[in-house]
Amino acid sequence: MTTNRPRLRIGVTLDGPLVSEWIVELLRTIERSDVGEIALAVVASADGADRRGGVAGLRTLLYRLYERLDWFVFADRRRRRAAVPVTTAFGATRVVQAPVASRTVSEPDDTVPSAVASAHLDVLLQLRSEPVRRELLDLPRYGVWALELGGQLAHERAPLFFWEVHRGEHTSPITLRILPGASRPGRVLYRCQAATDLISPARNRIRALDKAAYHLVRRLQDVRDGAEEYLEFFAAGDAEDLRHRPLPVPTNSRVVEHLGRIAVRALPRLADRFLDREHWYIAYRRGRCGDLLMGDCRDFRILGPPPRGRSFMDPCLFEHDSELYLFFEDLEIKKGKGAISYVVIGENGATAPRLALDRPYHVSYPFLFSWRGATYLIPETFDRKTIELYRADPFPERWNLEKILMEDIAASDATVLDHGGKLWLFVNVAVDGATFGDELFVFWANSPTDTWQPHPLNPVVADARSARPAGRIFTRDGQLYRPGQDCSQRYGGGVVFSRIEALSETDYREVQVGRFDRDRTPGNVGAHSYTCGGGYEAVDGRRRRLGRGV
Repeated sequence: MTTNRPRLRIGVTLDGPLVSEWIVELLRTIERSDVGEIALAVVASADGADRRGGVAGLRTLLYRLYERLDWFVFADRRRRRAAVPVTTAFGATRVVQAPVASRTVSEPDDTVPSAVASAHLDVLLQLRSEPVRRELLDLPRYGVWALELGGQLAHERAPLFFWEVHRGEHTSPITLRILPGASRPGRVLYRCQAATDLISPARNRIRALDKAAYHLVRRLQDVRDGAEEYLEFFAAGDAEDLRHRPLPVPTNSRVVEHLGRIAVRALPRLADRFLDREHWYIAYRRGRCGDLLMGDCRDFRILGPPPRGRSFMDPCLFEHDSELYLFFEDLEIKKGKGAISYVVIGENGATAPRLALDRPYHVSYPFLFSWRGATYLIPETFDRKTIELYRADPFPERWNLEKILMEDIAASDATVLDHGGKLWLFVNVAVDGATFGDELFVFWANSPTDTWQPHPLNPVVADARSARPAGRIFTRDGQLYRPGQDCSQRYGGGVVFSRIEALSETDYREVQVGRFDRDRTPGNVGAHSYTCGGGYEAVDGRRRRLGRGV
């Protein structure tokens, strides 16, 4: 969206005049977006940098070597690791070299406050290991913003994501916040529990930085366009000022232990290469919406089962003209291409599968809904970076492309809810280069073919343990429940049920109330979709087969 508003003036605090490439790339992303310009860099003085030190000494030698090897093996080859002088990276930026954090009760040096005040900054971005001096917190127009990656401040010397990988934590936090000052409360502008790659800290760092840069630019743009009014969308009261102790740099003995843990984790992944990962099936039964949420797993019948070399997944139950249909993704494993098939469910079970929609490209996760007498289908078309709307003519054999609702969007598992006089589109959206499956976006419209408006709190859920849609949102006892996928450990880790407590054009809240784990039934090792309707429930599952997708 083009705008005539002036660019925001951004300042940044750094640990020294030599800046890591990831910090340079983060700041250049801001400048390339045309939303802001780097107007001031406050760097630690030479004596301050020496006093705090970096990764130095023989006790941490192995970590320095491991970090370089990890980056070489798992990082994007286009990314350099070499430090760059801030004056080289941002030639027009004013650089102030002075301590930022107070080490005494009173800090006599007023160089930094004077520089920040005279620069007329809109935002001061904290990328230094020490906390920002309190007298700086209220000087920028929109405050001091701090970025946390993996539970610690993002800065030059942090062993980012090493400890999360070392401890085997399945999710790692990414947080962007406004620090509380005397005249403004602290606010969390963005927080995500991203899935952790338990092999490589470098891979986690790259994915997290891509995600952080994307959301930082979005928040800066929204603030520029909406100013303080936009910030009111984010609840005040998170008064953390990030004065916690930084995580230590790993010692040599810790790195040796770490390498052993990674080897143990890598072996099962190598073994998985000889197993069929995509043998999915669908099970269905009579039942009220949400019975699976209540923990009852009995009396399911297997649909098919699918022929060898094919998988059935992503079930969607849909009533039409007094008959109950079950649509699903029909995947040909060798080709890696899915189509949409369906069966009719009755007293004697299900009919043989029939083809509903086959495109030259992969389609999956069929979602069907009715609106004003017409029947619509939204399949997942992630590979094309589109969200496509099809209309039945006639149902169920023929589907015509009605409209491409969105383009140039990496979206999956679009799910529509008719609620409160509006249509709500719940969809998983992935940031380029980042992990997939941990952010839920909501859009609303007055009709299926209308322009869909983004929710101001997007992503409304940022958590790999529940964000990705897992089927139709349903009502039970007057409450709305949203099935979501647990993508924190692996694809198909389970189905999580969340109760929607607020849904409006300015608010969204949900709370997790239950889950269906992949190991609830004997021999099952995966589950990621749930659907209900017409007095039936259906869920998908995954079983292992020896072989490579045949």
